[in-house]
Amino acid sequence: MNPRLLELLETVEELAEAGRVQSARGISDGVLIMELDPEARALALYDTAVSSWDYLADGLKARELFDQVFQHYQAHAELKADARAGKFLAYACENRMLMSLSYEEYDEWAGELRPLSPDEAILQGQVPVVHEKRNAGMPWSDILQMIACSYYDRNDPKLDPGMYGRAAGTYQLLLENRRTLRLNREDWSRVLYEYGALMEKLSMVSTRAMEEAGHVYPDEFRFYLDLARTRIDEFVQSNQPNDTITVISNSVNEMLEMASQGERGLAPMEVPHSASVHALPDPGRPRLVMSCLTTLIVIGIFAFVVGKSLGWW
Repeated sequence: MNPRLLELLETVEELAEAGRVQSARGISDGVLIMELDPEARALALYDTAVSSWDYLADGLKARELFDQVFQHYQAHAELKADARAGKFLAYACENRMLMSLSYEEYDEWAGELRPLSPDEAILQGQVPVVHEKRNAGMPWSDILQMIACSYYDRNDPKLDPGMYGRAAGTYQLLLENRRTLRLNREDWSRVLYEYGALMEKLSMVSTRAMEEAGHVYPDEFRFYLDLARTRIDEFVQSNQPNDTITVISNSVNEMLEMASQGERGLAPMEVPHSASVHALPDPGRPRLVMSCLTTLIVIGIFAFVVGKSLGWW
């Protein structure tokens, strides 16, 4: 495995954890244009997909990169036989199930995962729940909202998984594909509010992380707020803003105003380096999300249904 690649991937995660999200993005983009052998390319694609989802809240890019992981393994069948490299294909299939835009697409990815890892919890626990909802006539857009809800809990910090990037990235998929998914105005408004609130949360997480280091650079996280502002503007161009949208719109504007008063430019690029760059990065962090998801989606379904009836969402 390329030691330089491992060092760069670890640096991306360290920068993102330190709130320097745009700097992390710059390195990730550079990783994807490196000359790499097939095994290293598989790792680079997979890790960048996870980073795009976890830190950048970019479900669209993550979805595209997970597709590229799958295509890469199709072109390099020898990777599937390698115990170390082959596991990333299964992880990619699991993640793509969660980023599907229809029941049919979800089942297709479940079909790809099953021969690779038939005992996965997502197949034993989540798939039957999703099929039950399909048989009951629930639209796929509601399933995506349930999945997004399972990544965070705004009402109880003790139950909050804190996966704000994944939640926002899932809502992004809903907003981007709202016409195909036939999102009605009420659902559009609800999804937009949650998306905007999560992008604000990610901005605050980034700010706090940089505060711990003694210096805050708003350009490292401002893109979260800009993306939220763009989605809000899209809504108000064709709809009269309701109270929910007015609240999130004003809140995003206030945060943008505060960000504009800070320093311009990204943080200096003296980046931290891991002490060890020769071992394959442990995929436990992205894999752990999948092992917990069966429980999370059941919790999410309950929270979504109850919350929807009470007007929380």
